[in-house]
Amino acid sequence: MAAIELIAEFDPFLYEHLEKCKKEKGNITYLSKSVYEELIEIIGK
Repeated sequence: MAAIELIAEFDPFLYEHLEKCKKEKGNITYLSKSVYEELIEIIGK
C-alpha cells in the first residue's frame, strides 16, 4: 500500500481515489486487474 500511496503523490487520479477511500471507510473499492498489473510492472522498473 505504501508504494501505491507514493505513486499517488504524482498521479492526481490515483490520489483522488485513495482520498475517497479514506473518507468512506467501510466501502469496498478496488483497482482493476489490468491497472494493478500495470502498477506492479511500473514499480518493478
